[in-house]
Amino acid sequence: MKIKLGVMDVANGTRTLEYRKWHSMLWRAKCHPHFEPNNVNKFISEEFLLFSNFKEWMNTHDWQGKNLCREIFGMDNYLYSADTCLFVNKEVAATVRFCGHGETVGCNFDESLNNWLVRMNTGKKYQYFGRYKTLPEAQAAYHKAKANRLLELANKDTDNLVKRQLFILAQDHKNKSDEYKTKLIK
Repeated sequence: MKIKLGVMDVANGTRTLEYRKWHSMLWRAKCHPHFEPNNVNKFISEEFLLFSNFKEWMNTHDWQGKNLCREIFGMDNYLYSADTCLFVNKEVAATVRFCGHGETVGCNFDESLNNWLVRMNTGKKYQYFGRYKTLPEAQAAYHKAKANRLLELANKDTDNLVKRQLFILAQDHKNKSDEYKTKLIK
């Protein structure tokens, strides 16, 4: 079944860079594993379904050479809207996107070595943070490394909104790291 999303309301709009960003956003929402055609507004705001609205919002931001990112507002944010996404550089986009699923995010079990490998995408390559005997040890290491990487990116970024969100995400990951370390002590 082919699902049509969005309304193109600008003459010759499909020939623009703004259209490419908008179309990419629609495609990513539609390909999300939890996407349901009868619940589009969980993934794209009513406002962003209309190309002219998205284009107008986009042109109030520094977007050239950047990625539209909803994950900067947290891993539970599925919604593309004016309030829940920002344009970020490639390094930030790769770092805030999450690899893995649920509790094992950033941690992969290596059966041949019987341990957990911790890694993170930095936008240039994967960075490895060691191997751990238990999942809680690996999770603590992952979240600590993620918090440090987010702080590093926040200190380099010039966009105050992006910087603010990176600091918030870094604190969230530090808290998770501390939470997993507490489980190790018990």
